[in-house]
Amino acid sequence: MVAQLANGSSRMAQPTDPSPLHTLAGSPERLALELRLAAETELAHAPYQWPDEKSPTRLERAHRWVLDGKVRPLSEDGQYFEVESSKGGKTYTVQGHHCLCEHADKGRSHWCYHAVAVELYRRTERRLLPPKAQAVPAPEATAQVPLANAAPEPCPQPAPAAVSPRPIAAILADLARPLPPACVAVRQEKSRDGSVHDIHYLHWYHVAQVLDAYAPGWQGQVARVDTVGATVAITYRLSIPAAEGLVTREATGQESEDLKGYGDPTSNAEAMAFKRAAAKFGVGRWLYERDDRMGVALAEHLCGGAAAPQAGPPRPSRRAQKRQIAELVMALAGGGDKAHYEQVVMHYCSLPLEEDYYGAIIEALTKAAHNVELA
Repeated sequence: MVAQLANGSSRMAQPTDPSPLHTLAGSPERLALELRLAAETELAHAPYQWPDEKSPTRLERAHRWVLDGKVRPLSEDGQYFEVESSKGGKTYTVQGHHCLCEHADKGRSHWCYHAVAVELYRRTERRLLPPKAQAVPAPEATAQVPLANAAPEPCPQPAPAAVSPRPIAAILADLARPLPPACVAVRQEKSRDGSVHDIHYLHWYHVAQVLDAYAPGWQGQVARVDTVGATVAITYRLSIPAAEGLVTREATGQESEDLKGYGDPTSNAEAMAFKRAAAKFGVGRWLYERDDRMGVALAEHLCGGAAAPQAGPPRPSRRAQKRQIAELVMALAGGGDKAHYEQVVMHYCSLPLEEDYYGAIIEALTKAAHNVELA
């Protein structure tokens, strides 16, 4: 990976139509250096590049595309980008992290090389931007008498506008998205009755990558450490900046002090507490719901009442619609009782929460969530 990017960075010719990133860098050499550092230190891992990915990898192609000026922002807020196709004469639009090309729905993730190129552009842009100045409290004002021949004071320059965080509903919707099966780890555990079960879970560092991608600026800390008998218990506090303010969740994790397996009790308890706190924001929660009939029944109940008993199995399309409506309502206005779901649907769709209108409700709620994210 290092060798390929080093070879690509040796192409120092300025593009005939440079992108804003070239202007920000000031020189092709500076841009090539920052691109290589961003790719090697921030993106050289899944899902931007798989360990078994053949060369040229998506990250290597993305590096070349950004360096050649084939990636350009379409909106000032950085949500929309235009990426040239390798076939020439064609461009693709990337919204957020999602590309509209045919390759985005294939493979192990939606991260086609167009989307990876946009993410590399964003990471490099952050490296090139000057650091934000720390706010210094102004000294207490004192009355001054102006001199007759004093020079006029310079006009104060407006401070650069800070990038506002996204609404919490948009962040939760992104964090709750299921990950590709290749990202899910599996281990076997024996229950008290001697039966063996497969446990699906996410590694803590993959959870951190998801938070980095969809909730930049998140903060985490160990809030409390307790010892209960031969068990160490840790309370972890996770905070995410949103447009509404700092949103915080806490969770606990525990591990036996006479641990005989991998790791140590404190680290294992902290990792467990961290992942559980992230699950309260939606990260990995779908792992609990995939085989959880109670979770499915609860989602159906909250978005319109429990389904009537049927002679055969429930219709998958209807169940999928009800779960989708429940997830959209939670992303827009949080969870609640049946009346809450009916009120949210009526507010955004002006429709009753009935099966005949499920298709129209999903379409209206999806559009509302999209508008909230872009607001």
